[in-house]
Amino acid sequence: MKTPEDYSKLELIASSKQSSKYRYLRELNNDEAWYLGTAWKYNARPSQLPPEGDWNSWLFLGGRGAGKTRAGAEWVAGHVRRARAKRIGLIAATHFEARAVMVEGESGLLGISEGAEYEPSLRRVRWSSGAEAHVLSAEEPDSIRGFQFDLAWADEFCKWADPQS
Repeated sequence: MKTPEDYSKLELIASSKQSSKYRYLRELNNDEAWYLGTAWKYNARPSQLPPEGDWNSWLFLGGRGAGKTRAGAEWVAGHVRRARAKRIGLIAATHFEARAVMVEGESGLLGISEGAEYEPSLRRVRWSSGAEAHVLSAEEPDSIRGFQFDLAWADEFCKWADPQS
């Protein structure tokens, strides 16, 4: 069990009662304040965070503006940051949609993930850590075969021509 000394300042603030938060916030240095204002885990809605526990599939259902793309990009980027994934699949209904939304979109990987670069001719996102994400299309289900991904982000199943393949 964690004692108060085991918590970072940010964890302490996040778990504090509202009346104590202002006192802690005043004690933050500029770097800590910036991190608190930009860190996904402190700014996401609870529905945008991955579920707790041991699981191998996470279905995020939501309408426009629910934050599905940002949640997916943050989930992938978090695994890359923590060196939990080096081989990643990014699968959308079409290559265009994968690139426009999952990679280059406002909430896509390039916008939220440090060190990520897109190589359009190879349909690949590469990180300085050596992790790679292959951009694939449900239009070409056979092209997905053979990869050995550590994880995959599959976007908008309802738009796939044949989601069963």
